[in-house]
Amino acid sequence: MSNPPERRDLVPPLVRSVAQRFGSAAELERYNRGEAEGLFLYGRYDNPTVAAVERELAGMQQVESGCLFASGMAAATTAVLAHLKAGDELVAARNIYGGMHKFLAHVAPAWGLSTRLVDAGELAEANTLRPNTRLVYFESPVNPTLRLVDAVRVVKAARAHGALTLVDSTFGPPPMQNLAALGVDLVIHSVTKYLNGHSDVLGGVVLGARQNVEPVRKLRRVLGGNMDPAAAWELSRGLRTLEVRFARQQQTAQQLAENLAQDPRVAKVSYPGLPGHPDHALAKAQMRGFGAMVTFTVSGGYPAAARVFDALELFARAASLGSVESLCSLPVISSHAGLSPKELAAAGVEPGMVRLSVGLESPEALWADLDRALARAAA
Repeated sequence: MSNPPERRDLVPPLVRSVAQRFGSAAELERYNRGEAEGLFLYGRYDNPTVAAVERELAGMQQVESGCLFASGMAAATTAVLAHLKAGDELVAARNIYGGMHKFLAHVAPAWGLSTRLVDAGELAEANTLRPNTRLVYFESPVNPTLRLVDAVRVVKAARAHGALTLVDSTFGPPPMQNLAALGVDLVIHSVTKYLNGHSDVLGGVVLGARQNVEPVRKLRRVLGGNMDPAAAWELSRGLRTLEVRFARQQQTAQQLAENLAQDPRVAKVSYPGLPGHPDHALAKAQMRGFGAMVTFTVSGGYPAAARVFDALELFARAASLGSVESLCSLPVISSHAGLSPKELAAAGVEPGMVRLSVGLESPEALWADLDRALARAAA
């Protein structure tokens, strides 16, 4: 039997089959030994479409390997579980995504894993880590405060201790930053956000050196949090426009942040591209741009923020971020809903915070919407 002709599809094919044929028992034995590259057994183990997109993502992040999941939380939690055993400790920054905060504070300890939340600046201090610390976890930029963590300093402290670093870089997609190049061991993205970019794919990815990703991949086979091939195919389509989308989004975000910073109706603006941002110098050193998220705070707490939120017309009142559509959310009732006032304060989340995810609409139209909403809220 002759070999099939080489595929020359302009668009990568979508393979939906959950099982693949083997030509012989010997071929299946080679697969089980990891010697049969390009062969696939079963959809929960691997899939040709998913594997192709994993390679694409690894290339964008300039690392050896990637592992896709059905959600960002599946990616993050599986990465943690793959590198910890009962009695091991994970140290994390307090100001992290609310879902991950809940997992570390309330779920992981019930499974015998020790977790400790500290101020982000303490992660770079050698005396923060304990003998049983195996993982150091942080976000940069942070959701929703948009503060940054100095990855180089954290990596140096973790390596000196023999711990791995795990970072959620969802707010900093590859066109903006590459924390793996700064030494971070495992990088997580919620691909739901910028990497797909169209609000129609749910997923997550873990990226890094093969030796660090393979334990995650093996555990994925057991837990079954795989990404569906159709979702991976749509993700690949989104990746083709990521760079041009994100360049426009960053440009508009800078304009909106500057306008908000000059508006007396706004109490505070957080955007790394503003010279007054506390991490502006670090942003210029660690990133290739300042991002497309803008967070601002209005006086009057949650009631005032809710009035701004309700008055918006062009910004969609929706969770998530990173889409072609501009979105607005109130962190206290969305990403950080359910956290206690003490936990919110520790994460730097204020009741009057408004978080913007800047899309592809014109800067003029977006500013007109914000201006109108601020005026109505103040009336």
